[in-house]
Formats: sequence, structure tokens, C-alpha cells
Amino acid sequence: LQMFSQRFLSRKADVNKDEKRYVEEIKIFSKKIKSLRETKGMIQLDLADKMGMDRSEISKIENEKKNIEFFTMLNWQ
Repeated sequence: LQMFSQRFLSRKADVNKDEKRYVEEIKIFSKKIKSLRETKGMIQLDLADKMGMDRSEISKIENEKKNIEFFTMLNWQ
């Protein structure tokens, strides 16, 4: 039982570590998207039109409320 408890706690710690990293990566990505958009002189609506998305979706991405899939990013040229 003690060995099981140690394994469980170890896995839980790994999950928490992975979750924290995921959240941090989303923050970095969101800031980068906004920065790139602004550098190009675009407003959210411009980027949304280019991507075939709603402006609200771009806002959610930039404000860490939504993640996008890898294949969506491949369309960004």
C-alpha cells in the first residue's frame, strides 16, 4: 500500500508539473500571437479574416482563453 501511495503521489506531481508547463506555454504563445499581429500592423479582425476565423476567437487566443490546434497554425502564412 505504501509503494502504491508513493507511485500515485509521484504521478500526481508529474501531472501538476505538466499542467503548469502547459499553462505557461499557452501564456507565451498567446503573447507571441498578439505581438506578431501588432508588428504586422493588423487588428484582430484582419487576422481573423486571414485565418477564416471570428474576431472573438482571435481575442480568446490572445487572452489565453482558447488554445488552437497545430493544424490551424499551419494555415497562418
